[in-house]
Amino acid sequence: MAKGDILKAALSNPNRGPHQTALIRSAIYKEMEQFTATRRLPPSLDASEICRILAPIDRHLTPDDYDRLHKFSDFLAVIDTSPNAHPGYHLLGEKLSADLGL
Repeated sequence: MAKGDILKAALSNPNRGPHQTALIRSAIYKEMEQFTATRRLPPSLDASEICRILAPIDRHLTPDDYDRLHKFSDFLAVIDTSPNAHPGYHLLGEKLSADLGL
């Protein structure tokens, strides 16, 4: 599978709720194992941090969450080939806020 496809497959699962969130979180971990352009994300932004921000386990996913997850899967698909690819401002903003203790 190409990068981003594992996450896209998890997002297309018709089952909503905790089962799909678990699939999405697992897909993020698998995608990050394949991640090669390490300088494109802050060093402390690992799979568990991405899951905490994009697919929190303590609530149901909202349409905005799904939108951010789709943007992240698109980012993963082109990270190695497009110098203009970015992981999404929400993801980086959440990480920056956490790092600053806000």
